[in-house]
Amino acid sequence: MSSFKSYGKVDEHDQMLHQTQIKTRKRIIIITLSSIILVAVVLAAVFGILNNSRDHNSQQDGGSVLATSVKAICDVTLYKESCYSSLSSVVNSSAGEVKPEELLRLSIKVALEEVSNVVSSYFSSDSGGHNGHFQGLNNDGRAKEALDNCKELLDLGVDHLNNSLSSVDSSSLFEIFDDLQTWLSAAGTYQQTCIEGFDEEKESLKLNATNYLKNSTEFTSNSLAIITWMKKAAAMTVSRRRRLLSSSFPEWVSSKDRKLLGSKEKSNIVVAKDGSGKYKTISEALKHVPEKSSKRTVIYVKRGVYYENVRVEKNKWNVMMIGDGMNATIVSASLNFVDGTPTFSSATFAVFGKNFIARDMGFRNTAGPQKHQAVALMTTGDEAISGFGNLSSIQTYLGRPWKDYSTTVFIRSRMEALINPNGWLPWVGNSAPDTIYYAEFQNYGPGASTANRVKWKGLRAISSKQATKFTVKTFLGGQRWIPASSAPFQSDL
Repeated sequence: MSSFKSYGKVDEHDQMLHQTQIKTRKRIIIITLSSIILVAVVLAAVFGILNNSRDHNSQQDGGSVLATSVKAICDVTLYKESCYSSLSSVVNSSAGEVKPEELLRLSIKVALEEVSNVVSSYFSSDSGGHNGHFQGLNNDGRAKEALDNCKELLDLGVDHLNNSLSSVDSSSLFEIFDDLQTWLSAAGTYQQTCIEGFDEEKESLKLNATNYLKNSTEFTSNSLAIITWMKKAAAMTVSRRRRLLSSSFPEWVSSKDRKLLGSKEKSNIVVAKDGSGKYKTISEALKHVPEKSSKRTVIYVKRGVYYENVRVEKNKWNVMMIGDGMNATIVSASLNFVDGTPTFSSATFAVFGKNFIARDMGFRNTAGPQKHQAVALMTTGDEAISGFGNLSSIQTYLGRPWKDYSTTVFIRSRMEALINPNGWLPWVGNSAPDTIYYAEFQNYGPGASTANRVKWKGLRAISSKQATKFTVKTFLGGQRWIPASSAPFQSDL
């Protein structure tokens, strides 16, 4: 019904309704204005340039404003106290202007220093970690390997934190928001994976690892929360600038890559089981790849099943591996958790080096479900794509949420009848953490019905706008770098 009538007497009911609508509008306007003012205040505190003037009174005012700025930033983190204590030194040490980039930089630097200190103090063989802080590991192969994994994982975390810090120093934040989120998220994941590598039966070892990594995990989480909030805040004011930046093409993408992917004749190294290549194993070939090379090294792996566990180490950059087809060139192994290998070490093919590309190859772990966790392909390097293989004859689930804030979204995927109607399986017990974000959006096929899905708080229906956040374009920035691999993809919904 219209708020106003052109003709006739307004009855009492309509008059009351009209007054109610006016009051409602006023409330909405007040709330909206309050929200705008609040955002403006926070943006002013965070994004304004904060100066300490020369006279004593101005210095006191500057310090107060700066402390408010630090508090405003720390309020968006999960660990506010550790955030404020780690950044508060800026309040006393700053002699000039402090920009938001500097506060972020300090947060990342604190996390980097803490992780580095933990590695050298507790997880390094030079520090006596194997025999000092973690007693009895020489008699426990799995625990010793878990500790070795921690050292490797934390080293990877240090690399990502270093990448983050150097990028903040050398680039505009608006250009590297996505990279920072990726690196910081990975650094946090590596620390958590380190902790989870210790068996539940070895609770004391796991507790030690948790305690040693408490500060570093909090500092890393704080840095991730800060950059995530800054990205959202910046989007409110510089959307146009970000649109211009999003059309740029990353420097790592070479026009030669597409041609290289289409030609096995241009390979630098040939691997063949029958001896017709330079090497008979992939691992042997990788030993002869130049370290930290800025040029592509193309390895052609001829058809055959290669029974080996392959690692593309983090100092092997720009490796391109081409096979004769996913069902012709296969890497196969069977390491698994039940037989004593930590999940992180069970991968048949593990990639740590950046800018790795593989095409026309298959990766298998033949351990089977009775062996629990067993990984076929693991990629931790920047700008890599991985996926699960085809399932055709067994029933399966879409996933099992393990930890708080686990996130999985299926978008417009075909689901066959082999998907259990419940859809999702709890890791333990009968439910999942309330903090998970699990969603299915416009999927199709006989297994796509959500009518009988589990009733979890974190399992939700999402809108097109929400689904867009998880597309190849928005979530991965894939339209900028995937084309170089010639892999088919759809960037938007």
